[in-house]
Amino acid sequence: MSNRKKTKIWWLKPLLAVAGVLLLLFVGVKISTIIWDKYMDPDRTSSTEAQNHTLPVIEPGSVKIPTEKTKETEKETESALQTEPQTSAPDTGYVDVRETDTEYTGELQVPYTRAPGKYILTGKDFGLTDYTSPYDANGDGIDDQTQFVQGAGEFLAKNPQYKSSAYYQGGYPFADAGGVIYGVCTDVIAFAFKAAGYDLMALINADMEAHPENYIRVTENFDKNINFRRVRNQYCFFKSHAVSLTTNPYEYEEWQPGDIVVTGDPASSAHICMVSTRRAEDGVPYVLQLASTGQSLFEEDYLTTCQLSSPVSKPIYAHFRYDGFKGE
Repeated sequence: MSNRKKTKIWWLKPLLAVAGVLLLLFVGVKISTIIWDKYMDPDRTSSTEAQNHTLPVIEPGSVKIPTEKTKETEKETESALQTEPQTSAPDTGYVDVRETDTEYTGELQVPYTRAPGKYILTGKDFGLTDYTSPYDANGDGIDDQTQFVQGAGEFLAKNPQYKSSAYYQGGYPFADAGGVIYGVCTDVIAFAFKAAGYDLMALINADMEAHPENYIRVTENFDKNINFRRVRNQYCFFKSHAVSLTTNPYEYEEWQPGDIVVTGDPASSAHICMVSTRRAEDGVPYVLQLASTGQSLFEEDYLTTCQLSSPVSKPIYAHFRYDGFKGE
């Protein structure tokens, strides 16, 4: 009887041992993932880091201008206020010249956009100076960095409609018979560069042929009309030919209009956009982007909310600044 029972359950101990090992592996991987995401991943800005960061102070002098009131009159006003009881706010002699935000009215169409501020703020409001590129590729007197922003804005002003299947002979999107341009996020970068005098289509195709080892899945669906319109290829090109900068959106001075941002992993699902001149009330810059169907606002407060889980979590993966193609 005892021998029969042993024969029936001989496999139980090995099964329990294997189950125990698998459970320990699962728990270990889970703990390692949590520790990596929260403390070690260099491409993710934690919510704790954002909350603890000291926000920049908006200096009143940077957003207000004096009226024609003289210093003498101001002294007289100050003296009168010291001797008379103050019943209302004194006239300081300054007027607020910040531009009121009138674009973001009604319901926001893009759910990952933070609620906009009352005023349209730029780097000057935070004591920051916009970066100027030493290059002017098309020789029109406007430096590349400044013209990148202008070119992206000009393309988005045409109200392009997001369509991932849009394909064009000749590469660059153009309006259809009804005057509608269909495009994707990479077209914002391509047209920004085109405005500054760079043919990103030609540059990326040539670089892919010369240095295929630098590209992700280089032979997959290779097509000269579409290569430069894939995020993974733009990412690989800028990784080789641009300066890599911080991925922490709260390092305010490091983010300049005309910089290029990749969110999400380029090897799987990623997005690309361009830093605009506008900043949120906490100093984080907005971006110029074509991100979704039905989009009507193309300058958005995205760099912190791109890390949220809705609709798709795509943390900042790379941040580039392009200062002229050196022909490497």
